[in-house]
Amino acid sequence: MTEVTDASGNIQESYTYSPYGQSLIFDDLGAPLTSSNIENPYMFTGRRWDDETGIYYYRARMYDPAIGRFLQRDPVGYADSMNLYSYAGNSPVNASDPLGSRIKWNWTGAWRSIRNNAGAFLVAAIGCAILPETALAALAGSFAAQILAAAGLAGLGWQAQQVLNRFRSKKLYDDPLTTEMLMNVFIGLGSIGLSFLRAAKARGRVRGYRAVSNAELDDIAEYKGFRPDPKGRSMEDKWFSETREGAEKFSNMYPELENIVEAEVPKSVYNKAYHHPNIDNTGPGFAIQPEQLPKVKPIIE
Repeated sequence: MTEVTDASGNIQESYTYSPYGQSLIFDDLGAPLTSSNIENPYMFTGRRWDDETGIYYYRARMYDPAIGRFLQRDPVGYADSMNLYSYAGNSPVNASDPLGSRIKWNWTGAWRSIRNNAGAFLVAAIGCAILPETALAALAGSFAAQILAAAGLAGLGWQAQQVLNRFRSKKLYDDPLTTEMLMNVFIGLGSIGLSFLRAAKARGRVRGYRAVSNAELDDIAEYKGFRPDPKGRSMEDKWFSETREGAEKFSNMYPELENIVEAEVPKSVYNKAYHHPNIDNTGPGFAIQPEQLPKVKPIIE
């Protein structure tokens, strides 16, 4: 909803919004208003707005544009994202969530970028093939920086610089959101395949890494395992990163999670877990359901 007109097509009120839906209202002369003079309740993405609370009604749940989050858990669970309260996958410029239950991505810009920059994407994909052992650590931030950093670790700095130069030559950095989304597809597919390959070699067990608070660490040590809800100290589902580096990145994002716990996960449990290719841009990980937690053994030195 951007304008309301009368029967003659004259504008009565107009509206502009931030990416997350905070609105500005203007009268017929373009002067700003504090609230709608015509009591129009339909605003951002055509959803009903409660002027008193500042909250939108999105059919399945309520949305607060001031914080860019839904106020209730996603009714479809982890189908769209590991964050059950995020709006449009935290990318409202590229997606929408008209019913509050399912993200709809706008792929127009993505396909245009593929068509116009096919050569750069091909080089990027080749770069991923050159560096399979570092793909797991390459899921966060700018793709070019990921390749450069990963290649440095692998002693392939020259190849990475060539990928970086090609990447910049197509000026893809002008559209970082689309670029990151597309590049994560390339690297994510390779990293998921690599993670499953490593799992198959682990003789029926895989390693997971979890960032935990001091309180949860004490609980793990006391009970020699993970519990669904240790006195409100964490969520019932337990998320684990596929790599220690991923868990360390997660810990850096949330300073209260200052400890990394390594765990052995039976392959049967791992296969039943919900897998995500890029947890909060820290790399691939998996969530274990509460009833499976007793089978997961922490490695406490």
